[in-house]
Amino acid sequence: MGFPSPIFIGFRVKQVHKTAGNEWDRDFLPANVVEICSMSDCRAHTPPNWDGCWRFNSTGCFNTEGIALAAIPPGESDLYELFACRMFPVEFSKGEQVRKLNLKTDLLSDLPPLTDPEPDFSSYVAIGHDIAGGPIGRCLGFSCSPLSCNGCAADFPVNRYCLIEDLALAVEAAKNFAETEPEPGPYYLYEVLRKRSPRWMT
Repeated sequence: MGFPSPIFIGFRVKQVHKTAGNEWDRDFLPANVVEICSMSDCRAHTPPNWDGCWRFNSTGCFNTEGIALAAIPPGESDLYELFACRMFPVEFSKGEQVRKLNLKTDLLSDLPPLTDPEPDFSSYVAIGHDIAGGPIGRCLGFSCSPLSCNGCAADFPVNRYCLIEDLALAVEAAKNFAETEPEPGPYYLYEVLRKRSPRWMT
């Protein structure tokens, strides 16, 4: 099948994990990884009780920047950064199964739908692709990303954000994770966009 284009699924605010001085990172991640900007919340944390407002959409993301930023606790805005997320409508599962998805019907139907068309991303930078569990069936949010959660970044060419820049290589990684299951699958492929900020732009 022809590989489909990614679909905008929403905004998230995350605490970017810095690898400097972290013993686990030193032992399990490539030396070029400086920050972890994964879809998973295991290493790049979302605000506590981010879901308490019940204003997220059917993926566990927020449809607008304003709603996403409102999830940050008062007085802690300096701890978080804004991300936009795109999801490729494909599911990777064990047995080399690759299934096309319809994000209008395969996501949780009792939550707000995704935004269409997608917003203006001129103030964002696409920083790479991640592979993680995802919001299909009754799952809400994003489970482990093997690149950053299981040290699998050592097996694939990742950038300073622990993401894979080349789409073809990211697809191969997704197929590998689905088959080897460093965490239980299935897996989904995402494109991560980061809001430009003086805190990280060089």
